[in-house]
Amino acid sequence: MPKRPDERYAWPQVDETGDFVVDLLGGVVRRRPMSGDELLAREREVERMADKGDPAAQTALARRLFTESPSAEKNRRAVRLLKKALKFNLPSAQLLWGLALLRGQGMAADPKEALVWLEKAAFAQDAAAQVTLAQCLEDGVAGESDPAGALYWRRLAAVRKPYPASSASAEMLADAALAAGRAYEGMGQYAETDRWMTIAAKQSHGPAQFALARLHLRRDWPERSAEASRRWMNEAALSGILEAQFRLGVFFWSGAGGRVDIREAVRWLCRAAEGGHAQAVGMLAGFMLTGNALTLDRLRAWALLKIAEKLGDAASGLTAKGLEHALPLRERRQARDRWLTLPVKDALEDLIPRSER
Repeated sequence: MPKRPDERYAWPQVDETGDFVVDLLGGVVRRRPMSGDELLAREREVERMADKGDPAAQTALARRLFTESPSAEKNRRAVRLLKKALKFNLPSAQLLWGLALLRGQGMAADPKEALVWLEKAAFAQDAAAQVTLAQCLEDGVAGESDPAGALYWRRLAAVRKPYPASSASAEMLADAALAAGRAYEGMGQYAETDRWMTIAAKQSHGPAQFALARLHLRRDWPERSAEASRRWMNEAALSGILEAQFRLGVFFWSGAGGRVDIREAVRWLCRAAEGGHAQAVGMLAGFMLTGNALTLDRLRAWALLKIAEKLGDAASGLTAKGLEHALPLRERRQARDRWLTLPVKDALEDLIPRSER
């Protein structure tokens, strides 16, 4: 049985968007997704140009053969196409050749030789090659790990301006900037951490926004800012980071970095809770137990505590157990039947009506 390719090193994604269009709802200009007919037409054109000997088309076709339902026959054809394209010193072809050697797809795996080809493409300013090379150096695929070398190539990739229109390419470069920031954070160089994480965060990169918000909470960084932390936590929450939604709710409840807004606190805690955040559910139960921010209701609070316990919050489980003596068994059974058998989101919708959010 042939060896499976090393999936740690992914093939570069291709931009499958068409012309720029105006998003009337968002108020921004975006690239529209290509239609099925447009994609088929582009594939036929790539095949035609590859047959005529165009190295860019040969490289694009090789990438497609490697990635779309790959087989031994497709891999062999992709290798033949790349050998032709490599004669033109095309960085994208060098990147694919290096990845094929790295993954062991279509040829025997050879990490040392893969690094040679990845370096050629990286020195030719291919961002995907720079990011892949950085990962290889960090992993030590051909020897010992080289964090300094990985940081060097990630920095080169991340400072590319402007960022590409393709969302996949932009995310790849933002990932590189975030990784550079984390490397500096590990060295205690927080000003550099802030610089590189900000590059990524400004590309609407949720993990970078959250990491930057947490950076501004570090007690050992004199330049930290509770206001900046709250601002980036808000951005991360809007990007869908569950932990950021919970922490933003806590910010609004406590007033850290800005005003106290109990309604906004409940709103964000509910959003995090519906996503399955155990502490958010437990905090909402606390609001309901005290009548602070939510209507006092011990039975509903008990149900929320049981949901939080099920999600992994042991403290909520202990609080629920202590509350049971104040609730009749019949009511607890009714609560179990009504709420505890539902998916978390559906239970939260019923336990905390929209009018209270």
